[in-house]
Amino acid sequence: DHRSDRTAAGLAALGLAPGDHAALMMKNTLANVDTWFGLSKAGVVELSVHNAARGNVLQHVLDHGDAKAIICDEEFLPAVASVLDRVPHLEHVVVHRETEGALDHDLPGRIALHDHASLYSDAPPPNPDLSRQDIGAILHTSGTTGPPKGALISHESALHVTRHLVWLM
Repeated sequence: DHRSDRTAAGLAALGLAPGDHAALMMKNTLANVDTWFGLSKAGVVELSVHNAARGNVLQHVLDHGDAKAIICDEEFLPAVASVLDRVPHLEHVVVHRETEGALDHDLPGRIALHDHASLYSDAPPPNPDLSRQDIGAILHTSGTTGPPKGALISHESALHVTRHLVWLM
């Protein structure tokens, strides 16, 4: 709870506001969980990106999903960088990495590059006025009949699925 609060504060410090969309392209790690819950706490719509997405599919999901930021693991940064010229509204790339040292990558000048560790802010977390019907996530289909389509997932839907999974277990 504390870590996701700090992450929500860091996302707000980047200028991400409730209703903005941020892509999440990370492996299953604690940093992913912090970010996932931090996005929700900040009211930022999570745009899930499959870790295998590359090229036109990755570009389509980021563009179609109106991503203002992408948070990714370092290993996915080359794939992300390769499509940034075709995603004009993306402003921030936040990179989670296991190593220390300078974070340096050749990105378009309009893109701000951030280390994921910098998201853990000591500022108070935002307190957005959200309803259960507000969109919390966009999940893209596999695109078997054309380009992937975004399915809008409300906060209520996420709560319902969570309760149902708890009941099943």
